[in-house]
Formats: sequence, structure tokens, C-alpha cells
Amino acid sequence: MNKKSFLTIILACVLVFALCGGAVAAQGDLEKVLNDRVATLYVEGQPLGNMIIGARAKLEFIYVDGVLVRAVKDDERAPSWLEWHVNKYGSDEAKGKKLFILRVETFKPFTLMPEMIAVNGFQLKEENILTRKEFAPLGELPSSFKGAMVLAVPGDLVKPDKKVRFSCGGDEAVWVVPKK
Repeated sequence: MNKKSFLTIILACVLVFALCGGAVAAQGDLEKVLNDRVATLYVEGQPLGNMIIGARAKLEFIYVDGVLVRAVKDDERAPSWLEWHVNKYGSDEAKGKKLFILRVETFKPFTLMPEMIAVNGFQLKEENILTRKEFAPLGELPSSFKGAMVLAVPGDLVKPDKKVRFSCGGDEAVWVVPKK
């Protein structure tokens, strides 16, 4: 093996490792961005140490902003459900509003209607759901169901570094809007 081919092989290996490292960094970035933008609410759940017991459903409210959209676009391993739902960001129907992806996971049969959900006291209506009606996880949901939909709320309800309260029935989760 001559010196030139050896250097070419070494350079190719370095390039492959650099690209793989970039993909891992992008995945880590998306994970961090997501962690900063999620509020989790357990419907009828009771905390017991690090566990929640007896919950009927888990609702995850994921704040959609430019930072999340860029992180999703930059990460080739982003889940398809997330790629699909962040596309509402910047759309005509979202102008002047703040967006959240509501992920629903049921543990027992659960009925979910828009008016059951409130964001900082603002009770949702059907027009606040941007997902097409036939794809929105609403109504009577069976056990072990998973689904997601996009919610649009008035922009003045969500401000950087301020608390946001999400409620469903008598249950509540509090989350702080990231500064960036």
C-alpha cells in the first residue's frame, strides 16, 4: 500500500466518523430541544414516588416554535409524527397564534373533547385544532391508543420565560416557556 492510498483511506475514515458524530449531535440537540418544550399531564393519575399510577391517559403538550422546527428539520432521525405536525408552524391558519402538538396516550378507555382542555384558562374549541378532524384523536378513545394533533392558542397566552398551565378535567400541568 502506498502512502497516497493510505492517506486517502484515513481521510475517508475521519470523514465518516465526523458525519456520524454530527448525526448523533443533531439527535442530542433535538432531544434537548424537545425536553425544554414538553409539559406532561396525567389524567386521573396519582404520583407514587417516581411513578404515576392509575392514570387514564397521558397528555403531552409540545410547544412548537422556530427552534423546534429547525431541530426537527436538521435531524434526519426525527420521528415522522413530529415532522408531520411541525409543518403547521408558519401556516396561514397559525398566524398570530402559538402552536402545541398534543400527544395522547391512553391506558384505559378515555373520552377526549376539545372543551376538556384549557391552556392558561383558555378553553379550547374545535376551531383551535388545526389537525384535520378525521385525524384528530377526539371522542371515545380505547385503551393503548396513541395519537397526536396540533392546537393553536392565542399568542398572548404564551410568553417567553412565563408559566403556562395546561388542564384537562381536574388535572393540571405547569410548564415554563423557554427563552429561546
